[in-house]
Amino acid sequence: MRHPLRTAGTANRAVRVAGICLVLPLGADAQSWTLQRSVEASLESNDNYALSVTPGKRVNTLSLSGAFGAGRQTESSATRVDLGITGVKASGVEGQDRVDGRLNLGQTFTAPLDSFSLGLNAAQDETFNTTRTTSDISLGRGRRRSGAASAGWSHSFTERFNANLQGSASRTTYAQELLDASNFQNAGLSGSLQYRLSETDSLSLQLGASRFRTLNDTTRSSTVDASVGWSRALSELGSASFSIGRSSTDSTSLQPVLACPLQFSLCAAGLVPFIVVQRSGDTRRSSLQFSASYRQRLDELSDLSFSASRQQSPSGVGVVVRNESVSASLSQAFTPEMSGSLGYSEGRTVFEGVDAGPKPRTQNLNASLSRALAPQLSLSGGYRLSRSSEARSGSTAKANIVNAVLKYEWPRIELGR
Repeated sequence: MRHPLRTAGTANRAVRVAGICLVLPLGADAQSWTLQRSVEASLESNDNYALSVTPGKRVNTLSLSGAFGAGRQTESSATRVDLGITGVKASGVEGQDRVDGRLNLGQTFTAPLDSFSLGLNAAQDETFNTTRTTSDISLGRGRRRSGAASAGWSHSFTERFNANLQGSASRTTYAQELLDASNFQNAGLSGSLQYRLSETDSLSLQLGASRFRTLNDTTRSSTVDASVGWSRALSELGSASFSIGRSSTDSTSLQPVLACPLQFSLCAAGLVPFIVVQRSGDTRRSSLQFSASYRQRLDELSDLSFSASRQQSPSGVGVVVRNESVSASLSQAFTPEMSGSLGYSEGRTVFEGVDAGPKPRTQNLNASLSRALAPQLSLSGGYRLSRSSEARSGSTAKANIVNAVLKYEWPRIELGR
């Protein structure tokens, strides 16, 4: 619903209702405000909550979530605020009550040839909340806090040729129950050039560099990477993209080694036991990296997508790792009120900064159905099968998860003048 604001007083009252604390300019530029709100209740049952090789008891969780999003847009800028809070009540030996939260702030400025962006993000959640195709699965289930700041700039040289520059810094810490987790910080800078060959094809070149270190300073890594990419609009219903390149990581870390406190011959003869000491070691790893994606809208009711990648990323295991993943999904609208989806993902993590490290694998199979009960009310249910190889022994763990979610979303509020 749109409602034109005619006076500054009316505008201020509307902004207070929306809960947005923004300074309104006195100029005559067109402005608009949006407000989105939703609440949902979820019930989940997990027969291996910790995804351990030795299954634990079933854990049932009941959660209540609220989400709030607000934005303000003018002809030359846009501001966005997104906030989410989730309270979780868990029943079972392995389950723990918790409160998760996220806050995202974004600001963009645009000019005829340039655009600038700023972003701040903060989150508190569990390591298993996200799709588990990354190295954090080897840490187990536990609390995680993360924060990040980013800035970007884009410039259009011509209608076909443009450049982008992006910088970011992040910090992640873990709760004490994750004994093997390493708190870390990461900073990166990347730049890219894009050239549109035709209405359907584009080429890109990207260069990047990042620095990783654990907060206890046991590991420091520097990574540089370069890649070239291609994308094509196959039709009005399909698109594909592909990039390939190489990355190189130099790491300095403390590694456990066996040492003899006296003469080595005494330890070799068994007269004196070896001891384990921490020594600084340098490693260099260079590897191929790539990403590929494909999306096809089969008809007005069906959508198919596929992606595969091999990328470097920081991790809570204390080193920079290489994540290899592949995923596919199919969504289908059965009626205007009912839709469903089916998805599969598989990932493997290679610890690049360690001479001989584990390579945990994960597999996830997801199926869900959703039905609109009313214009703003929906009910959905799903099943997920998760499998993971234990990091060092290779033993397999699996979990079966079923859930039901009831969601209410208030009508979107739009105000403008």
